[in-house]
Amino acid sequence: MKFLFLILFLLFCSFLFNVILSFSITKAILSIFLLLIVNLIGSHFQMMIPLNLFTFGVAMFLRIPGIIMLVIFYTFFFVSVTAG
Repeated sequence: MKFLFLILFLLFCSFLFNVILSFSITKAILSIFLLLIVNLIGSHFQMMIPLNLFTFGVAMFLRIPGIIMLVIFYTFFFVSVTAG
């Protein structure tokens, strides 16, 4: 009886791990795609969000609101640095 419980527990853990892993990979791919789209559109307005670990993390955890926050942040705080 204990072995059956152990086997069912391990199957459940492996299923849960696969669900979490696929969800994280999906969020990561979507975040990279959205950042690239924002940079592609922003290049026409001379606005670029750097692709680094910080911006990737914000975009991955906050998704659309995080990308909007990054656009606002880099527009207002870094325009004066790049303008001269």
